[in-house]
Amino acid sequence: MYTEDSLFLSNQIFVAPDGRDSASGQKDAPLQTLEAALRLVKQLSETDWRGPMTIELRGGVYPLKKTLDISLTAPVTIRSYENEQAVFDGGEPIEGLSETELHGRRCWVAALPEGRYFHSLFVDGVRRPRAALPKNGFYRIESVPGQTLNLPYNVSSDRFIVKEGDFFPTRNLNDVLAHVFHYWSDEQMPVKSFDPETRLLVSSIGSCYTLHEDTKKDYARYRLENVFEGLTEPGDWYLDRAARTLYYLPCDGETLENTALTAPVCERAFLFRNCADITVENITVRHFDWHIGEEKIGGQGVCTLPGVVSFDHCTRCALKNSRVEHAGYYCVDIQNSVSLLIAGNTLRDMGAGGVKINGATASEPREERTHHITVCDNLICEGGRQFLAGIGVLSMHANHVRIAHNEIHDLYYTGVSCGWVWGYAESASFDNVIEYNHIYDIGHFVLSDMGGIYTLGVQPGTVIRYNLIHDIEKANYGGWAIYPDEGSSHMLIENNIGYRTTSTCFHQHYGRENIVRNNIFALGGEGAVHWTRKEPHVSFTFEHNILLVDNQPLFTGPDRGNLKCDMNLYWDVGGRPLIYAPDRLDASTRQPYEVLREKGYDRFSVIADPRFRDPAHGDFTLEPGSPAESVGFVPIDMSGVGIRSGRS
Repeated sequence: MYTEDSLFLSNQIFVAPDGRDSASGQKDAPLQTLEAALRLVKQLSETDWRGPMTIELRGGVYPLKKTLDISLTAPVTIRSYENEQAVFDGGEPIEGLSETELHGRRCWVAALPEGRYFHSLFVDGVRRPRAALPKNGFYRIESVPGQTLNLPYNVSSDRFIVKEGDFFPTRNLNDVLAHVFHYWSDEQMPVKSFDPETRLLVSSIGSCYTLHEDTKKDYARYRLENVFEGLTEPGDWYLDRAARTLYYLPCDGETLENTALTAPVCERAFLFRNCADITVENITVRHFDWHIGEEKIGGQGVCTLPGVVSFDHCTRCALKNSRVEHAGYYCVDIQNSVSLLIAGNTLRDMGAGGVKINGATASEPREERTHHITVCDNLICEGGRQFLAGIGVLSMHANHVRIAHNEIHDLYYTGVSCGWVWGYAESASFDNVIEYNHIYDIGHFVLSDMGGIYTLGVQPGTVIRYNLIHDIEKANYGGWAIYPDEGSSHMLIENNIGYRTTSTCFHQHYGRENIVRNNIFALGGEGAVHWTRKEPHVSFTFEHNILLVDNQPLFTGPDRGNLKCDMNLYWDVGGRPLIYAPDRLDASTRQPYEVLREKGYDRFSVIADPRFRDPAHGDFTLEPGSPAESVGFVPIDMSGVGIRSGRS
């Protein structure tokens, strides 16, 4: 039987899937739930006990049917015991499956209990797509009632006209989702009604943005999801809510006997509120859902979405060496917190993004500000599986944030985003460090206006260094490696390598007095460096960099802008004359690079082959005899980039 004395002497509470919450919590008499263990700790915290305490989770699956809301200020570590693995599972198996035939294919069907409804399905640990149309590519909105293509980007609408000939489902119309893709965001628009005569679709919620393409030359792309008629390919599934029936088209090799279907029953696992000195390590959290309510879901970075694991008003807490996967929203969400560590985790198969950090703005109480957050040595991948604008690591209103040694890839939008003020207003984002990250395979040609690393607003003391960024793929515009956007100011950007981007490798929209030095920007699809505005102040200083182009402009932007630019090394891989283009998209504006020198720029820059070992395959090691030394370039050691061994 539990006593304070016995528990104090051991400083351990044991939990096991086959335990009993009425047990003592000792190793030979474990509790069954984490909730019960936390209640014991809370009891102790109200005595003279000062801890620390460890909650030892024996291996196995711990079902979660609702979010575990935790408020505790005692020093506690929650972890899997020794070499075992504790799994907190927000899903339940689909039972009662039977096989039939649909559209000439094998089809599994299951009757669901009353109230059972979900938006995600996982088959043997793999997320499967809801049946959708079209099967390849997108539909295109024909028009939007009462709107034109020349409207600003932020005009909402809850309706649009479907193009004649585009298929529209008739079965359970209110379960269909119109998923709209445009700009730097995607819209989730549940269908409320559809008139086949006028082809007018009406959604139950309005859009966040104007429903035209980011080029304003056409209306937006969209797909229809959860469409019975879209059940055509192995792996597709459809949920008929009215009939409480699940349909799934099995893949080759899948049988009823050897295949497990799992659907989530809740959306979030842990909400740590007003906690201090809590460490969670070496656990797995998986299978969580998402939903569309009455509020708009959209906006840049889908920044309003929560995390599967959330920290709200927490101090000195950590999530370490764990897995958060098959998430409906962000994996981790930090709000109004201080001194948190997110380290050594695998965050994958994300409905939105990996880690979201936010706090009070510059005009709000200082005690509500978020600061001293470290996100390091994490694998963050397979993002935007439902909300495409999810970001690998999103740091909004926060300072003294360090984002380091992460591997971030396979997202539809930005890898790392820092700052959340548009323009030159005061910001709560400053003294942040983004370093030693490997960011690649971003965009997939679906959204626009993205960067491997993206910044916003005035953020003095922020440093971006030793990041390896490549393969950034835009839809229409804006696939940059490093992208200081509106008002990004007083930052140091040095010792980064960015290459193979569909836009230029570096783009500053507008900003003040940034320093860009000792970077390699190579093989950008639209050139090396771009700026958007010519401002009265110095926008950035550009020195000791190496730019490598392949028949693309070296620089693009309005008459070079107000820049300090010198002591750089430039080269075209074909030995062709270098180009400057005031308009990056208008080939007729291209002119010889020498016209810039005639205006006094780049007096001491050098045009010569930098002698990279193998730039076509991403090896930018300088061979002996490189002229880079003549411009003060210091070789960039990328051996420390990415996840360090022995993550902690």
